[in-house]
Amino acid sequence: YTSGTTGKSKGVVATQGNLAFYVHAAAQRYGFAPRDVFVSIARYTFSISLWELLSPLCCGARLRILERDDVLTPERLAKALEEVTVLHAGPSLLGSLFRHLRSSPSGPKTLPGMRHASSGGDIVPPSVMEEMKRVFPGAELFVIYGCTEIACMGTTYPIRRDATVGRTFVGKPFPDVVLRVLDPNRNLVPFGAVGEICFAGKGIARGYLDRPELNGEKFIPLEGKRFYTTGDMGRLHPDGNLEILGRRDFQIQLRGIRIELAGIERTALELGLAAQCAVVARKGDDGELRLVAFVVKPCSGGPPAIRRALARELPDYMVPHHVSVLDAMPLTVNGKLDRNTLREMPWEARRGSGEWALGGEREKQIASVFEKVLRVSDVGVDDGFFDLGGDSLLGVLALEEIEQVTGVSIPPHVLFERGTPKALAAHAASGGAGEVRSRPILLNTQVPGPPLFMLSGVHIYRPLARALDGRCTAYGVFAPKEVEPFDPSKGDHTVEALAREYVELIRSRQPEGPYRLLGYSFGGIVAYEAAHQLRAAGEEVRFLGMVDALIPEWTTRWKFRKAQLRRLFTAPPLDVAAFVWRRVLHGRPPLRHGLVRYAEDQKIGPLEEARDEANRQAAARYLTAGMRSSREPVTLIVAGERLREDPLKSPSCGWESYLSALDLHTVKGDHFQLLEEPGVARTAEILTGAMDRAG
Repeated sequence: YTSGTTGKSKGVVATQGNLAFYVHAAAQRYGFAPRDVFVSIARYTFSISLWELLSPLCCGARLRILERDDVLTPERLAKALEEVTVLHAGPSLLGSLFRHLRSSPSGPKTLPGMRHASSGGDIVPPSVMEEMKRVFPGAELFVIYGCTEIACMGTTYPIRRDATVGRTFVGKPFPDVVLRVLDPNRNLVPFGAVGEICFAGKGIARGYLDRPELNGEKFIPLEGKRFYTTGDMGRLHPDGNLEILGRRDFQIQLRGIRIELAGIERTALELGLAAQCAVVARKGDDGELRLVAFVVKPCSGGPPAIRRALARELPDYMVPHHVSVLDAMPLTVNGKLDRNTLREMPWEARRGSGEWALGGEREKQIASVFEKVLRVSDVGVDDGFFDLGGDSLLGVLALEEIEQVTGVSIPPHVLFERGTPKALAAHAASGGAGEVRSRPILLNTQVPGPPLFMLSGVHIYRPLARALDGRCTAYGVFAPKEVEPFDPSKGDHTVEALAREYVELIRSRQPEGPYRLLGYSFGGIVAYEAAHQLRAAGEEVRFLGMVDALIPEWTTRWKFRKAQLRRLFTAPPLDVAAFVWRRVLHGRPPLRHGLVRYAEDQKIGPLEEARDEANRQAAARYLTAGMRSSREPVTLIVAGERLREDPLKSPSCGWESYLSALDLHTVKGDHFQLLEEPGVARTAEILTGAMDRAG
């Protein structure tokens, strides 16, 4: 199934012959042999995964299958590729791998053992092709261009080492593939002219499943053959090489995923979110491609409400990054929508007037903070921080910057509950009266019975709280101590201290038991200690749940310690994580407004890394110094894919040694999918059953 991102996926009916062509065309062109070691890194929903899985079987080679976390972690991917000789990866993945290899403390690294490296699945920029020459010094290098409908192998381009690549070439056809570049009337265009790329040959699929009208549009007869019209625009050069230029229609590729912009527009109109909607793809200041939706006569609530409604119906990568209000859509002289004008409109001019127009100076200051921290533009008075893509760590950055520009300290719960420039400006104007400390944040509808307190984070629990709506009241608990890794003046970052602060916050909302607690990842370990502290105070903890919380054993603790020391002593002086840790270990003064300074330098990744490592260190110390066994029942939900990465190789991630009444459940998916669709529904179902049994 391809282009299924609109909710109306298209099934491509392929044959065994298509598949045989797919595998053997590449094997013959690139000369794969039994000595080769392939690597499987593509998601199995991508058609290129069949090439990775079947090619080794057809040539007697070996295959290494990587877990998703190994693929998405550049350091682990680079390590795995040292044993590989054949690699195919998309340009985005190669880009992250190359950035990691360039940043090595000992100087830029290479992968000299690679014999064959290729890229495709998206337009491969010339810069990536040039970088491939450096990283794979002993490999033959290629670009592969195709799609599922033609069994992926359409054209291939050998990247020459003796010439600089300046265009997005995709090369010449594979054997038994016919290539044509046609004008709108299905006539051949001359060399150098732009036209639509079309293919015929052994790889052409039978068509789309139960879509006769689409088959007639996309699969056409020409020259006595059956051609597939790709919708991609390109031009042939006199030497026979094909250059790809982009899409003919409104389908784009965003981070390797095909997205039909018309599907987003159709969804917005079907939901009644606007009288008109047009979506285009634009590059931001950071060079990243983003979706921008333009609407006329939006629904009540404006752009924030539109994004929230689309987020409930579409995958996250299809939700527009910006929604801008126009009085009317720009039109061509023929009265059609002028998408070129939309693509060229400056973002600063895209905000409508009326209820979204910014008010006072303080609202403008806070809106500017949102834009700065989230790297978005055109923030309005009623735009929610989390609707614009914020999370807990970015929320801390925003609050610190707001305090700097307004002189008012705003507790985290105010941002989580009323995170718009208007609400925060009103809070700042009141001087924060009655709002001087954090408190649990209500995440869904209140219902009878003890509430469920979700520890260590708020924003990450929102999908789970929605899934539990009507079953139990859910509160997210965010403690100021969660950001102590960035402020060494606060002392050691420990599980016990965190738990004490969480218990205090919980009891401010619910003074007496029975209590229900839940923690995700590191938060599970903190919830475990919070439950112990409540029981030690004579309170009843009726339910304790942990979601994919890994117990850190001695071997893990030593691994983390070595990683910390290695970062401290080998990282470049400007490395942010090393800088943070040097301050932590040497007890220097607190980082006044330090987080915002790092945000300005686009260093969010190292900050997250430092925070995660601090949490792992705290968990390791807790295990060896303060953790106690428990006879009380605990519900543990573990990600199925996580089990293979557990250093203890334990179905319970090590908890069976400490818990005598363990209610263990395994949910299909990885660590993050337990709190995202569709895995969050199963997580909510398990938690509901466990709480019902607990009473």
